[in-house]
Amino acid sequence: MDMVPLKESSIISFAPGNCGSFLQWCLNFISDLEFSEQLPFGSYGNSHEYFTPRINSFVTPTKEELNLDRVTDSAREVLVQELEIYQKSKGFKSANLFKEGNFEKFIELNSLSPRITSVHPICEKDDNIIEILTKISENFRNIIHIVPTVNKSFLYALTNAQVKISIGAVVPGRKKEIANSPRDLTTLLYEVNKEKYFSTFLSKEFKDNMNQWPTNDEGELDPWALREFYSFYIYPAFYAQNRLDDVKAIQDINNVHVIHTEDFLSWETFLTMLIDVKQHCELLTPRLGEMEEIWNEWIVLQEHKNKDQIVLEIINNILADRKFDWADKNLTIYDEAMIQYYLRKKNIEIKCNELNVFPTNTNDLKELLYNV
Repeated sequence: MDMVPLKESSIISFAPGNCGSFLQWCLNFISDLEFSEQLPFGSYGNSHEYFTPRINSFVTPTKEELNLDRVTDSAREVLVQELEIYQKSKGFKSANLFKEGNFEKFIELNSLSPRITSVHPICEKDDNIIEILTKISENFRNIIHIVPTVNKSFLYALTNAQVKISIGAVVPGRKKEIANSPRDLTTLLYEVNKEKYFSTFLSKEFKDNMNQWPTNDEGELDPWALREFYSFYIYPAFYAQNRLDDVKAIQDINNVHVIHTEDFLSWETFLTMLIDVKQHCELLTPRLGEMEEIWNEWIVLQEHKNKDQIVLEIINNILADRKFDWADKNLTIYDEAMIQYYLRKKNIEIKCNELNVFPTNTNDLKELLYNV
């Protein structure tokens, strides 16, 4: 791991789901000839299969706390290796100091940093992103801040955060998914107190509201109840987590370069963005020519990349009373909830009680609609 003085380090700032780990890997790869060629892609299309230095990482567990019996042999080897690298590294001692807002102590302990690192700037409901990024800008060379755009990449990023990253962790109410998920790096790391190691990024109000919804005999929310809950709360929660109302003010912070999540979703926009970022970070990029082949492998894994456009098309066809079928679009419960959310904005509700199987065409859905 290439360590440099803190003021020479560039940092990627993003809420989970916005492809920040992929960008961090790409910048390391194109700028460092000694950086591993092993692709970082996980089975869910995330880019977490490599050691990702992050300045407010979850509290690093000890080997004794790791539940290594729950992961595959290959994942166990990676986890132990990452833990050893993290503990030996001179960088980012007591990363939880940063998360707790003790910037001065954090900076005092960290004279060196990886050349390209990252941060989730928002961990709690009341975190002030302007204050946090301003403090980072005073101590790091450059900041790349990634934000989604509503109706372009918002639902893609939201679904990433739930499906690719945080199954059973961010979302309370999906309890069984932790034990049953095949994911091998983020969710299955810890058997110990989940609250200690996972930032929820969601307000206490969000979790308390979820706990008031009816559960089935197994203590889980049925699909209809979970969808109904999400339709009220998940859009504003993710919007707030990304602090989208603050983007203009973020752009005015010294050394901050804002990019958008949809920039990742076509090769042309991705290449343009990558060149802009490497110039902002003043990186030499001897491997830039290898990125198209890597991006082509990555984009195939992004099964939710068109969900913003699909949901918008569904809404437009419902409002225009046109026939439209989405049976082959592989909607998630988050997509369905967003359909419900957008219809509610038009004063249209869905008869959702016990609707565990969501309609797959406008004709069937219209039978369940009523105006409010």
